[in-house]
Amino acid sequence: MVMGALTYGGFSLSLNLTPGADYEKIFRIGCNGFIDEAQAEIERIREKPAYEYSQEDQEKLEFLESVIIGLEGLIVFARRHAEVAWQLAGKE
Repeated sequence: MVMGALTYGGFSLSLNLTPGADYEKIFRIGCNGFIDEAQAEIERIREKPAYEYSQEDQEKLEFLESVIIGLEGLIVFARRHAEVAWQLAGKE
């Protein structure tokens, strides 16, 4: 199991600005696409009864839930900056 910036085991969300980031995928599916992938993986894990979760399943659930929270925050942040940019562009 490898853990790193937005990476957990075989599930990776490379939104960090590093040379290894999958920028093509970031621009192709966007934050909402990553959220959809994370939610699908959460649903896959939760198909099992909770008492059958391994430690790795629990850690992965916590990671994926935190990724969703972070991406939702990023979307709000980007929308706020876009709104300000449009306001400033209108003043020039």
